[in-house]
Amino acid sequence: MPTSSMADIAFLLLIFFLVTTIFDEEKGLSIVLPEQGEEAEVSQKNVLHLTIQQ
Repeated sequence: MPTSSMADIAFLLLIFFLVTTIFDEEKGLSIVLPEQGEEAEVSQKNVLHLTIQQ
């Protein structure tokens, strides 16, 4: 039994499935950004200060 032809068929099937597979694009989060120049008031209770020391 020729084993080299089995390897060729397996390799061709692998290439076929890789080529015919539909790749989905990753969809990110949809973010609505404010218009340029708009400034929002932020109250002090919504501010977080971080200090990182090494």
